[in-house]
Amino acid sequence: MNTSLLKIAALSALLTSSASAASYVVNLTGSTAFRSSTHSAILANLTSPTYAYTDKASNGLNKAKFVIFKGTIGADDYTIRCSWSGSVEGVVDTGSQNSIAALPTTQSTATAPGTALVNSNENTFATDTMIPDGGMSDVFQSSTSETGALTDKIVAVVPFVFIANNGTVGVTNMTPQIFRTVYGPGGAPLSILTGNPADNATYVFGVGRDIGSGTRATTMAETGYGIFTAPAQYTVTVGTSTWSAADLVSQSATSGYTSGSTMATDLAKASSDGSVCVGYVGVADKNVNNVELTYCGATYSAANVYNGNYTFWGYEHLFTPSRVSTATTGDDLARKNFFNSMAATLASAPGAAGLNPALMQVHRDGDGATVLEGPLP
Repeated sequence: MNTSLLKIAALSALLTSSASAASYVVNLTGSTAFRSSTHSAILANLTSPTYAYTDKASNGLNKAKFVIFKGTIGADDYTIRCSWSGSVEGVVDTGSQNSIAALPTTQSTATAPGTALVNSNENTFATDTMIPDGGMSDVFQSSTSETGALTDKIVAVVPFVFIANNGTVGVTNMTPQIFRTVYGPGGAPLSILTGNPADNATYVFGVGRDIGSGTRATTMAETGYGIFTAPAQYTVTVGTSTWSAADLVSQSATSGYTSGSTMATDLAKASSDGSVCVGYVGVADKNVNNVELTYCGATYSAANVYNGNYTFWGYEHLFTPSRVSTATTGDDLARKNFFNSMAATLASAPGAAGLNPALMQVHRDGDGATVLEGPLP
């Protein structure tokens, strides 16, 4: 082949390569309890990833509500936007294809460890909107109000723990009965939990998540309280290092903490008047200064979940609308392929927030359902 033909062939190959490269945007919403593991899977599937995130009170990437990742897969550019609102809300927004707040695709990013967009109000940076292409959820669709057609892929097991505030003495275990005693009337004397009449003057209050939270739905199912029954719960509204009963604000039927990590941070503070707060969080959200409770006498550990001894857990689901799950061409096919790759990563390496479903020796057929022998069919 002569030199001219070689140049033509090389130019043709370059043009073909350039024409085949594409840019894709993938929008993801849902679970705050599982976001740290999801972030890890996203990073694992991108080449040369960069990212930026909203940073409230220096919590870092895995506590952020809004995140944007940029990187490549093969010759293609990918932008992954995350708007974490909670599992239940994420299922509804994905199923109904609602427009939700997001960081703009033009948001600049930096090399690892990424750029923190610091502000006390994270929504300041969410100047764009997005339609979710997928939703991460700690609960089955049946535990939400969403009836739209969604494809469900189980990617991990997500465990939860009950916690009490820093310095708590006398409250070491949670049971369904204790939970209903505390969260039904909006608190209970400590003596009911300890059996000691001398504790009658001290009160135990339940704090919890808002109605869009999968952690809340899982907790209400596991304890038999009722997924769609509103608990009488509180939030702690004080910025100092300690709190008292006067700092607790009663929540409406739908309100509560929008993030498990925020709840855990508040319960990392000690009580100044002897009051006790208990709450529920995903294992990745627990703060080192929380007092972790056993559940029905069992301590949380991966082994205890795998063998069925510890039952406060659910499955992590990746829900996608039919436009993505049935796509055969175009942008939605690229999104489908990305989610399939991300799901495979999560199943084998579920990260700090999850456990490997392949190692489960037990299974359940729904949120809070009886734990049965053998893996999920």
